[in-house]
Amino acid sequence: MGWKTDLQQASFRGVKFDCVSTNNSISKSLAVQQAPYSNDAKIEDMGNDAERISMRIFLSGTDYLIYLDALKAAFAMAGEGELIHPIDGIKSVHVQNWNIVHGTETVDGCDIDVDFLVAKAERKTLFIPRSLPPELKYTHVILTPAAAFQSELEKLKKLDPNKFFKVINRIRNGLQKARRFLNTVRAKIDNFLSPPKWAVGLVDDVVRLATFELNDISAISKWRSMFDRIKRVSKIFEDDDDQLDSPAFKQLWRAVSVASNAAIVQTIVKQTRSNLSKNQNQQDTTYVMTPIDLAVIRQQVRKDIQAVIVAEREITQEQAKQSNIDPALQVAQYKTLANDVHEQIQALIETRPPIRNTPVLLPCTAHWLAHQLYGDMNRAEEIKHLNPTVVNFAVLRSGMELITYAR
Repeated sequence: MGWKTDLQQASFRGVKFDCVSTNNSISKSLAVQQAPYSNDAKIEDMGNDAERISMRIFLSGTDYLIYLDALKAAFAMAGEGELIHPIDGIKSVHVQNWNIVHGTETVDGCDIDVDFLVAKAERKTLFIPRSLPPELKYTHVILTPAAAFQSELEKLKKLDPNKFFKVINRIRNGLQKARRFLNTVRAKIDNFLSPPKWAVGLVDDVVRLATFELNDISAISKWRSMFDRIKRVSKIFEDDDDQLDSPAFKQLWRAVSVASNAAIVQTIVKQTRSNLSKNQNQQDTTYVMTPIDLAVIRQQVRKDIQAVIVAEREITQEQAKQSNIDPALQVAQYKTLANDVHEQIQALIETRPPIRNTPVLLPCTAHWLAHQLYGDMNRAEEIKHLNPTVVNFAVLRSGMELITYAR
């Protein structure tokens, strides 16, 4: 269904009219600071300007003057008025200007060009709990290719035992190398004949390693370390002996890599959500990850998922049929997971106030700056958490720029 099937009767302050065209535009309010004779500019995003709605109204009929007078009176009234937008519905607007056009082609009628400014934009309240999307379900991207690879192993065991044992040995050596990269030790021996068990078990090992403590200023560094280790794990089977690796196995190993990254994201989401709940009454904004950190994690994980999707689409129909795999289904699952990662992290970002660059006007300490910005020197820890590259927070020099939460 498009806009054509959902049109509403346009009106302003109760006066109905026919709308020929509409144009909604929104612009950014940007503060630009630039030194003379310099090509570099410092630009600060100050938010969005009021939404502007431009309409062309058409009045016709022998009694069009009645409606024209009514609209002119409605436009001339001061204050906000209710506009029924033909597509967007109810809007609270101010009239900025209007222009009435009469022409020889239309005897009993006229055109009116009018500009409205939306008075009340939808706002999201800060520092209140919000319902987050359901938890990430990352294991489902493993189960389907694991089942396909298990079926392939069972057939290979009957048809070619020698190749079967070579494949099993390759899997065993690969898993041992993966756990060396992850610095983990299995209490139980892996069942190499059950790909769903050892694949999910490997992801569970990643989850146990992903720990991010409260007020840990190096949480993003820990994530980068984990991410690098998983990248090494994902490349274990990229060697000259890859003729033993069937499309089904490669698909499964890609799924293990994606699920591991998603598992780390889920751990970060849980820990940050828990800290948000603990610190809400104290209005403490020192959490495991800053909004910038969360945005970096989201971008990197979605980038890796996109690379895996590209690899899935390169599988030919002949390869898919021989290995009994379904690349299209796997791509759909990856897309769902990428969207869930985006929503999870976006929900966390929106629970905090926006961040901004704050210049230090006078030499001071982090506690003094927190008192100046928020009237609460205890929020100095928050400033330290947002600016991990600053060496000494006891000596903040004038001219420095720090990342802070908006007031």
